[in-house]
Amino acid sequence: MQDEPIQVWAEQARHLFDLINPDNPERAEAQHEEFLEELAQKEEDEIVSTVELMWLVKDVIDGESGFFVSWRGKQEFIEAMSNILPDPNIHIDWGTDDVEDEEFLQRVTVPELLRRAYVSLLDEGYMLWCWNTETDSYVGWISHAVAESDLTEVCYGLGIDVRTAEQAV
Repeated sequence: MQDEPIQVWAEQARHLFDLINPDNPERAEAQHEEFLEELAQKEEDEIVSTVELMWLVKDVIDGESGFFVSWRGKQEFIEAMSNILPDPNIHIDWGTDDVEDEEFLQRVTVPELLRRAYVSLLDEGYMLWCWNTETDSYVGWISHAVAESDLTEVCYGLGIDVRTAEQAV
């Protein structure tokens, strides 16, 4: 990629960081700075598409304002959600009181948990999103529900397929 498209992409990534860090501009700024530092470490031929740049975003947000779990990572997803909730008072209705119960974890799938979290967050004015990585893993984040069109527009500009967790497969 040439310098100009990378600069434009970095500006759009900054907007994405702002959207997925509702009410936390300091974290958005820190993540953008870390992203730029990581980007500067890459050789020009290592960044040939926006998908490679998006994996950098994933590395920067993972565990703070985003999650990355495998298709079998049910417990990991539940834990990740508790870490990235924008408000610690938000309760996600997982459909059980004991999210560590083995029977419960055997019955549910990650897409089911994504949908449950989506509904609970929507009730609180937030939306849960998933980036279609075209792998057997799930990457996602939370934004204010009112920012839906902004987030889809930014992701479209970044060339990534993002959808609400309700639509995740």
